[in-house]
Amino acid sequence: MTREDELSEVGTNAIQDWTPNTDATLYDRDSIVTRTLEAGGKNTGQAVCEDFSLWGIYDILITPKLPMLATKLPSADASVQALMENAAGVSLNTSAFNLIGLPALNLPVGFLPSLVEGKTKLPIGRQIISKNYGETEVYKAAHAWENNNDWHTFA
Repeated sequence: MTREDELSEVGTNAIQDWTPNTDATLYDRDSIVTRTLEAGGKNTGQAVCEDFSLWGIYDILITPKLPMLATKLPSADASVQALMENAAGVSLNTSAFNLIGLPALNLPVGFLPSLVEGKTKLPIGRQIISKNYGETEVYKAAHAWENNNDWHTFA
């Protein structure tokens, strides 16, 4: 089994472990999991979009890409558990917008010292989000940032 297959199996098992084990779900379990996740995402997305009244005031929302500083990658022979621990939480700032389908763009904005090795500087990113069909605002904000800043030198 390749490393990619091993990681894929771990992810599939994690989702299937919380799916009820009844005759109905065993018949077409993968399809049920997919439909459940999609339906939940659409309902959550609609609620968030309706409740997010800031779009009437602001054109874009800017957040950090990651909710924490980047970490060094685990070694090539790291266990699946180590890989999952390293990846835990990295999508907290992005997954909600992906789930509800709002346009978002991540761009590099500089470097910060590593928490593990202070001499090593790791990249940081900024996420620009807009309302539905607000891609133009996202691109304009990213273009303005890139034209007025040299992220390679930000530290």
